[in-house]
Amino acid sequence: MSNLKLQKLLYYVQGFHTVLLERPAFDDRMEAWLHGPVLPSIYREFRQYGNGQIPAPPSEVVDQIDEDTAELIDEVFNVYSKHSAWHLRNLTHEEDPWIDNYDDSGSQEITTDDLAAFFPRLLA
Repeated sequence: MSNLKLQKLLYYVQGFHTVLLERPAFDDRMEAWLHGPVLPSIYREFRQYGNGQIPAPPSEVVDQIDEDTAELIDEVFNVYSKHSAWHLRNLTHEEDPWIDNYDDSGSQEITTDDLAAFFPRLLA
């Protein structure tokens, strides 16, 4: 998958995790960029791949994920990974966490409070 698609999937993981498991899945800062929510640390890690496919994470990274989080990740991927990166980008542009935080600077934080306020609507 591309970095763009990974960013959008991580946004949905973080949002649903924050609401359903009552804690964020990860501590990385999420920001509202031009093309939607982005975790700058993850973006920088994989930007060398451009729009190309990024490699799967090593098994030792996957093994560190707790069971509840792994199940939630699987569910988010089952629902959202069938969509293209651009479709996911467009979806995030219709959602309050991005709308409420985006400006031209591209570095406005999307907080877990923003996600917690919005994501229950996606579960209804």
